[in-house]
Amino acid sequence: MSDTLIVSVSGIRGIVGKDLTPELVHRFAAAMGTLVGEAGGNRVVLARDSRTSGPMFAEAAAAGLEAAGCGVIDCGMIPTPTAQLAVEHHGAGGGIIVTASHNPIEWNALKFVGADGVFLDAEAGARLRGLAEGDGAALAGGGLAVAGETDGGAVARHLDGVLGLSVIDVERIRSHRFTVALDCARGVGGTIMPALLEALGCRVVGMELETDGHFTRPPEPGGRERPAHWRRLHFGVGGPGGAGTDAGARGCEPFDIAYCRRRGAGIRGQPRAGARGRGQCGPGDAHPRRHRGWGGKRRGHETAGSCCPSCTSAVTRRWRRL
Repeated sequence: MSDTLIVSVSGIRGIVGKDLTPELVHRFAAAMGTLVGEAGGNRVVLARDSRTSGPMFAEAAAAGLEAAGCGVIDCGMIPTPTAQLAVEHHGAGGGIIVTASHNPIEWNALKFVGADGVFLDAEAGARLRGLAEGDGAALAGGGLAVAGETDGGAVARHLDGVLGLSVIDVERIRSHRFTVALDCARGVGGTIMPALLEALGCRVVGMELETDGHFTRPPEPGGRERPAHWRRLHFGVGGPGGAGTDAGARGCEPFDIAYCRRRGAGIRGQPRAGARGRGQCGPGDAHPRRHRGWGGKRRGHETAGSCCPSCTSAVTRRWRRL
């Protein structure tokens, strides 16, 4: 096993071909199948994000699960939270998600989900690692897997569930006719985010909505590269802001479009590259017109310090007005 492979409670991740190989994925998937079998289960949900190495590793994971006697519920390319909900929906013994979330394009990973739809706890994670790093002698099903199935409705169920939440006033949101910028980084967010926003009556101005895994920016939605990338969306929006997701659509970062254009920063006050540290304003920094008045004075801060509340919550306050 590679010295640089990262093994944590929730899964394993590494550089494709160097740390993470189909053989290793097969071993850990078989260990997951054995763990599920020990708990009395025999079916596991399998999903992946849009990374180009995803299909290869998904096949290796399916083979490992079947070797351990588990039936595979193949959900295909879906967001990480959608896969977690699918585990609950099917009453499966667990789930494996092939996704490296916010990590660079050369990485991939396996995330392991328990029967409750939550990532494995420390005890289960330690047991899984022990099985994977052992001699592999005990496979729960002796290689006789139960019949698998394909689930093509996971995203639709997730959307219906979100729109049906009592805390979301769908009609009220629709009445505002928001225009929202959306950047899915060519990740799996493109399978669900545009549909969700459109269902809420939003006009979507999108970029990188393709789900081909050819990232044109680092997939971390809150990275330093985001301001220049998102400023390109300003001219097509004219609305309060937007959102960016990571490759697995597990993380979502809201941002203020106009603010990104003016100062190269998102709503958390991240400065332009080469400027001060994250979340800081410097002497005489001029804020957008709507931010002036902080401290009762129509000027910027006199001393360096944390960004004012207007900088850090501009978009948040707009959405809360609903």
